[in-house]
Amino acid sequence: MGAKTQNFIATTILASAVMVGGRAEAADVTIHMERINDLVQCWAVNHGPYNVCVVVDVYSVIAGHPRHHAISRNISGYKYWAVSQMYIAQKPPLKCTIISAKYQQPYLPCTP
Repeated sequence: MGAKTQNFIATTILASAVMVGGRAEAADVTIHMERINDLVQCWAVNHGPYNVCVVVDVYSVIAGHPRHHAISRNISGYKYWAVSQMYIAQKPPLKCTIISAKYQQPYLPCTP
């Protein structure tokens, strides 16, 4: 191979490594709480253009008992996900916290 070809291949590999490395950082995802009639809902919102695997810690009342549980889902770019909902009258109130949010291919499983 000539020097130009080797430089081109090295530059391409370096650019690909930077792109992959850059996408390993935390994604731009936020939690949004919304009241709808007598319910409160927790939404995870992806503000970026790429698919994100989001893991959310939900603190809610299940079968009469308050508990934490982690749930996960892939969210496409610029989309949202209704994570959980609960009646406003139930105590303690619904709480949602992002545990992790990372860029990944949409066909890969998103697990807590």
